[in-house]
Amino acid sequence: MAVKRYLVAQGVNAQLITAEGRGALDPRVECPGAKASPALVECLAPNRRVEVVAHGRP
Repeated sequence: MAVKRYLVAQGVNAQLITAEGRGALDPRVECPGAKASPALVECLAPNRRVEVVAHGRP
């Protein structure tokens, strides 16, 4: 995932990070229509997100 790659490039240890796309698993909005259109893409924007968890010791 791009978010994880970015964090690793910034110096975060890759073994401490999990990243998971959340849009399909936990949608924020439901949008009408199945045909791709600019309106549908805009409606689905809140669903495009990633949950990033950094595991480590305090």
